[in-house]
Amino acid sequence: MISYALSLLPSLASLTLNNTGYVPLIPDCVAGRLTHFCVSAEGAPESRPRTELLAPALSRMTALKGLELAVPGAAGFRPPEALQLLDAAPLASLQTLKLGPVGRVEIFCSFANGLLDTVELYNETSYEVPYRDISAVLGTAVLPSRAMGPRLRLLRLCEVEADYVPPTSDPATELYARCDEVQVVAMLARAQTHVLSLLRLLGLPEKLVCQVAMDGDYGIVNLMKELGVGSASEAEMGDGGPGCSSAGSGGGGAGGGRSGPSKPPLVVLTPEQVAGRAVGRMVGRSSEESDTDFVVLRGPLLRGLVDIPRALHCWLERVAAEAGAVMRGAHIISSYRPLPSASAVVVGCTCSAAAKAVAAAARRMGHRHAACGGGGGSGQAMVEAVHSELTWRDAILQVLQALWDGEEESEGAGAAGSAGAEAGAAGGGGSGGDDSGGDAIELQRVRRLLETWQGLLLVPQQKSLGQLPGS
Repeated sequence: MISYALSLLPSLASLTLNNTGYVPLIPDCVAGRLTHFCVSAEGAPESRPRTELLAPALSRMTALKGLELAVPGAAGFRPPEALQLLDAAPLASLQTLKLGPVGRVEIFCSFANGLLDTVELYNETSYEVPYRDISAVLGTAVLPSRAMGPRLRLLRLCEVEADYVPPTSDPATELYARCDEVQVVAMLARAQTHVLSLLRLLGLPEKLVCQVAMDGDYGIVNLMKELGVGSASEAEMGDGGPGCSSAGSGGGGAGGGRSGPSKPPLVVLTPEQVAGRAVGRMVGRSSEESDTDFVVLRGPLLRGLVDIPRALHCWLERVAAEAGAVMRGAHIISSYRPLPSASAVVVGCTCSAAAKAVAAAARRMGHRHAACGGGGGSGQAMVEAVHSELTWRDAILQVLQALWDGEEESEGAGAAGSAGAEAGAAGGGGSGGDDSGGDAIELQRVRRLLETWQGLLLVPQQKSLGQLPGS
């Protein structure tokens, strides 16, 4: 019935189906006329026909310019199946191809003169795309394809999780050597050695992504300022999350100008220095109109409390009770983070109104403490309470971004390390790796940024008022 119905449409040139099971049923008279063909499949994985049935159907679409095959994740293609489909595509006419998922990625290709021109791998929902999966797709599906010519103009990897050190027998290495340009948009940092190994192989990514000190979320530092964030003050972002905006629009990204201006040496900051700078940024962005949920508490009274966990906990319970009485709410403070090195406490509240109430209650308690002689008669405010426009996560990211951009002095912090230890071409493959020393410097800067970032594991974790410290 489906074959007969399609054969009654003599002018049909563009066809979209929601079931891959229909693909082998397309009659030859229709297949040869199609210029655009899309399958956006639904249903159970077992409903997808075997690749051996899909590939011949695609090969009959000799006028095809645009091809898209999208199936449910559970019915995704394996790399060898992706190779079969890519080889079956009508290369003489094809301009673009979307295929996925293949493992954890979608593949977008553009063609020129019957051969691959650009290849883009992306995942629109997650940064967790292990490099070993990417390597398998490139080495098994792309490199051996008949569509792969002597050179590939652009290979764009939108998300790469640095999950292991690539072996010398990495199946994708030959492909990188045949690329005019390799772009990595976002690299998710795990172990430092994994990241540095991939930098030597792929070159510098546009963004470095890490979850350390991000309270369960992702944090992003833009390593190529001209391609990403314009300034450290914009580092709170998240940058639209995973996925490449170029996918489906011809592939490829910014192209040239990826090295950027040289930056000053980057010196590792200690966790205490990062925390102090983050607190300073939060305090510097105070606003009565802030709609965030964070309050920074510091001052003489806090300096005496922050080193005594139980005393601080009990004092914050009193602040929460007083703020709750004003708001007529029981749950006011969701978490707090004591920072002894900065003589401060960062308090997370349940809403912006709760944050304002907590700040006001803390100030009142500071005034009462001073009135009882706690201030020694100095007249100094015992508690400084700042309702900040920045979250703790945003402030940390701003510090890291400014450190990378060279917009802050490093104050001689941390161990400098040796640039020679990081020597090696960080622009492998088709990136045109430069052995002049510039790549080694960038590699060293990334290593020190990672040391600073991962050192934040030592920053005190946020705590809940629900449990007394030490209990």
